Parts: sequence; structure tokens; C-alpha cells
Amino acid sequence: MVNGNPRLARRARERAAVSRVYESPHSALPALVQALRPHQWVKNLIIFVPLLTSHRLFELRLALDAVLAFVAFSLCASGVYLLNDLVDLDSDRHHPAKRLRPFASGRLPLQAGLAVFPVLLASSIFLAWALSWRFAAVLGIYLVLTTSYSWRLKQAPLLDVFCLAVHHSPDCRSRGHRHCLFVLAVGFFDVHFPQPGPG
Repeated sequence: MVNGNPRLARRARERAAVSRVYESPHSALPALVQALRPHQWVKNLIIFVPLLTSHRLFELRLALDAVLAFVAFSLCASGVYLLNDLVDLDSDRHHPAKRLRPFASGRLPLQAGLAVFPVLLASSIFLAWALSWRFAAVLGIYLVLTTSYSWRLKQAPLLDVFCLAVHHSPDCRSRGHRHCLFVLAVGFFDVHFPQPGPG
């Protein structure tokens, strides 16, 4: 039982075998921050690679666009993380390590995830559209691939690695940068590569 009050837990035990009761914490904010995985945002810094390689990092307009793109992809990534955790909730609760995740452990109410993830995704799309429709299209493709990964593609040994690699080539296609293939290659062989499969 997840987030049940003592009375409900008592009534449930009278009717069925309850293996564990996941109680709600007094504050869900720390659990929400953990579920958003902000430490993963550092991977989106690869957005700045085209500006570095073209020696245009200190051009204010381009730098501001890159910052907004970084924020858009970070919000999108966190929204997908929440969605993935909600989709995998049952399997995570039976996993020796993943059962400690905020939703699986009951530290974060499911209602919070259901409310927050669409807000994050909508905000990221709004920011992307404010930059350009091309960038919004790239973000849309990224969103489709990563959500597909959450639902199906993580079961395919090679496709899951490709979807994770796309995470690391977010901005260059929208700008038509000549180093895009290099960035995609870096994404393909970076820290995600040793982690194919479920999770």
C-alpha cells in the first residue's frame, strides 16, 4: 500500500495480506528533486559544443539561445524521467536498487508525478518554440524517441543505446551545424554506452 493513512492500512490488512505500507513523508520536495534527476542536466551542456567549436560562445544572442535550449532540454529530460518512473513503477518496486526511487518507495505521491511531468514537458516545448520552430521540431523528435524508449525501445539491445545517444546531440541539428555527426558520435560512445538494457 502506498501513501495510505493508518486507518486505511488497518482496513486493508483485515481484507488481504499487505506486504508493506509505503508512508508519505512530511515533505515531498526532496523526493521530487531526486526524481527530477538534476545531476543528469550536466549532460545537456553538450548543447554548447557547436558554439565552442565555431568560436562563437561569447556572442550574446547565440549564448542566450543556447542557455534557453539547455533549460528546455533539461525540463524535457526531467519530465521524461518522471514519466519513465511512473510507467516502471511496478517493476521498480520489485527491483533491489530501484525500489528506493521516490515513487517506488512511496516517498513521492503518484499524484505529484502525474501533475508535474506534463507541466515540465509543456514548458520545455514552449521554450523551444520561442527559440525557433526548427528547434521545437528537434525537441519533439527527442521527446518521441525518449518516451518510446520508456515504453518499448529499452527492450531492444541496440535501439536503446541509439535513443540514449540522441539525448546528447540536441542542439546542433536545429542550427544545421557541421559538427552534428561528431556530437552524435560523442553521445553514442559517452557514459550511456555501458548502460543498455532495462532501467
